[in-house]
Amino acid sequence: MYSPYSYMNPVTVPHVSSLEEARSYVIPNNSSILLLDANQPFVYLKVTDQLGQSQVSKWKITEVKEPTASDIENRISGLEQKLDALLEKVNTNGKPNAAKNDRPTGTNQNRNQNQ
Repeated sequence: MYSPYSYMNPVTVPHVSSLEEARSYVIPNNSSILLLDANQPFVYLKVTDQLGQSQVSKWKITEVKEPTASDIENRISGLEQKLDALLEKVNTNGKPNAAKNDRPTGTNQNRNQNQ
């Protein structure tokens, strides 16, 4: 049976054992290649110019994990605690013995008292 993708070659990423081996990997002028480190979680990008001069950059491979519901709940809980602490400081207005619900005296309260 014919598959529409049967003509495609599988993509392979060459493996190297070190940065030095990536630097010595031969590629044509004006080209680039990704090289996977076989021993460590690194990938190397080798790029050559028209004259065949090459540069190799090293990149670290890290797994990206989607946050779970408990991770999100923990972050929200931590933010709530920080917000509560900040509100406590604002509500006490720098006074250590002030109650949580005490409001600082504003201009509206002063006006009402003066009338």
